[in-house]
Amino acid sequence: MELEQVKAAWQREKAAYFHEVDSKAILADTKLKAKKRNRDFNRQQWMQILCGLFCLIFMATWYRGEGPLLANAGLIVMLLCLAFMLAGSVILKYRLRVSHPWLPEKEFLAEEREKIIARIALLRRNVRWFFIPSMSGLLAWQAGLSPSVPMVVAFVMIVALVSTGTFWFYRWKLRTDLLPILEDIDRELESFRNKSK
Repeated sequence: MELEQVKAAWQREKAAYFHEVDSKAILADTKLKAKKRNRDFNRQQWMQILCGLFCLIFMATWYRGEGPLLANAGLIVMLLCLAFMLAGSVILKYRLRVSHPWLPEKEFLAEEREKIIARIALLRRNVRWFFIPSMSGLLAWQAGLSPSVPMVVAFVMIVALVSTGTFWFYRWKLRTDLLPILEDIDRELESFRNKSK
């Protein structure tokens, strides 16, 4: 009987030890993934900011004071929308520049969750509030410069295709990249809450 008690105690210790090792391994893996994810997002943001600056400068050279009013108004709308999107990316990059991997698991996961939510919000805001007006500005700019109706109609069709592709890419990016990360973090936070009960 005493042997059975010793064996049961040993199995409890073994289970607790493996559980502890497993938790530490999961946390280390989570932090490693978060570090890689943040590095990838940082690289993407730098590319977006540099491309946005290049486009802003390049598009500003198209402005002609003596040009048609509709074309100039459309160009100004495009420049403003691009400037707002660029400012949003710079602000987000500044806000998310610091990471705290030494925080306890719950606080670390909550911080990573806030970063993903901020990135999703920026993407949604850019598509909903700035992309559509910028496409309208592009149409106005082209309509002001185009000498014929068929060219304007062709350009409208091109803009419609580009807009459809952009919305598809936006939904694909959310569905395959950002939302799964958010779901993983939420799952880990939920398991952490269940363990602490």
